[in-house]
Amino acid sequence: MKTIRFNTFETNSSSCHVVTVLSDYEIEEIKKGESLLAIYKSQNEKTITKTFDNFRFRYEIERFKFSYDYSKDEPKYIDIPRETMKELCDKIWKLLVEDSKNPVEQFTVKLDAIFAEYKLDEDFVDSVKSFVSYFAGKSALDHIFERLQKYKMPNGDEMNISCVEMEC
Repeated sequence: MKTIRFNTFETNSSSCHVVTVLSDYEIEEIKKGESLLAIYKSQNEKTITKTFDNFRFRYEIERFKFSYDYSKDEPKYIDIPRETMKELCDKIWKLLVEDSKNPVEQFTVKLDAIFAEYKLDEDFVDSVKSFVSYFAGKSALDHIFERLQKYKMPNGDEMNISCVEMEC
């Protein structure tokens, strides 16, 4: 990686820049395990992070009950009982929070075991797994947090900003 100017880098073709803007409150929520940080990485595009609290996380997973059946060329609704959805979201959230504090060995195996407890539509499971892959684990969070810089905005608010290189 070649530094062009502070917090601006030239990257190779297999990496991307991850831009993170967080308030002090959001950083504390992530550190306490009350929010998670998702990194939407994609090569040759803007790469940003978003925070998710438990409510927003559940909402996003609920949205995957509505999908598209390409074999039938039509939309479909996947009926999952409310209690099953709540249990599933709670278990995945707990695993992600754990991984954000200390790397979870065999994360994928543990995630698969959670899904195996329920009889769920394959398209739903694939969509949720894809969504889960965006969440930052301990090493990614450390990489981002170590490089945060305070920025005072014109209105007096302070934000924490970083731009780091990561594999895409």
